[in-house]
Amino acid sequence: MVLFYSNRIHFSFNVTFPFNFVALGCSCPTEELDLVGNATLTCFNEDSCEARCYDDYIFPTGYATIKYSCQDGQWTPNITSCKGTI
Repeated sequence: MVLFYSNRIHFSFNVTFPFNFVALGCSCPTEELDLVGNATLTCFNEDSCEARCYDDYIFPTGYATIKYSCQDGQWTPNITSCKGTI
């Protein structure tokens, strides 16, 4: 994890920690959502994200958009990739 600090005098520094912080109430790493292929990912907070398929792609469910939420340490629904419709 990297923290970045900057103030009005343009003094800045980076601090790197050799581990990932987990926010209280959230235990789902957003890196797991990188497995969603052929889609753009937008996270609204630490436990709510939306994946939107590229044009001409859909999820196996038939939808072009899926909202993921962190529940009990797992992203739900299961992470899947968009498939081409052509």
